[in-house]
Amino acid sequence: MKGKTAAAIMKTFAEWSNTCKELKPACRSGCDTCCTRNITVTALEGEAILRYVQENDLTAEFALTLGKTLSEQPAISGPASTANEFADACLGERDVPDDPEPSTAPCPFLQDNLCTLYPVRPFACRMFISSVVCNGKQPAIVPDFYFEAATCTIQLLEHLDQKEYWGNLYDVLGALAELREFRRIGEIINDQYPGEIRKAQMRVRAGKPLPGFLISEENNDKVQGMLDSIFNATVEGRRLEDLLNGR
Repeated sequence: MKGKTAAAIMKTFAEWSNTCKELKPACRSGCDTCCTRNITVTALEGEAILRYVQENDLTAEFALTLGKTLSEQPAISGPASTANEFADACLGERDVPDDPEPSTAPCPFLQDNLCTLYPVRPFACRMFISSVVCNGKQPAIVPDFYFEAATCTIQLLEHLDQKEYWGNLYDVLGALAELREFRRIGEIINDQYPGEIRKAQMRVRAGKPLPGFLISEENNDKVQGMLDSIFNATVEGRRLEDLLNGR
């Protein structure tokens, strides 16, 4: 049910963003400037990727690529706090630790400037847009209301998967490779890159429950409208708000 709930959250966000007339994305197929290694995910999103890999006979190539990527990871590869830890600190007016310098290295799962995992790409990839074509000299331009709405959605996904792995995409994938369901991927990584799965598990964090949202007054109506759409969406006849609250 958690997987279906996560999919419904992402689908509802996409439907909401498609109705926003202010959004005029310049993104197009083959545009991969944002496709870096600076991506965070929940365990749910990681599991969806690993299942896709196994179901499409991509296991060997994927495992070798992931193992190599893990061997190149810095000692601290993800944010110093999860999205909900950050929100909790801000709402409590506490200082938050500085994040490490983000990696601008390209995602290893790109091929010919296209994502080989596109059907199961994480929300952090799905949400990224820019009103201008971005490159090394031109950063993305994202409307504030959209960024706030996307951040709220990231918080909901973390809340849904609280206590499970959360962190850098490659570390979460590596940590999950030890599970019986993904044993073959783990075996290949351990054979070619021994010790990397354990290191990945040491680098990830645990998802935290939702402490509240960080929404500015000027964007409250738009963002709240998006949240209402998510909360009122249903999975198997049950409202997402009830599912997120464990009811």
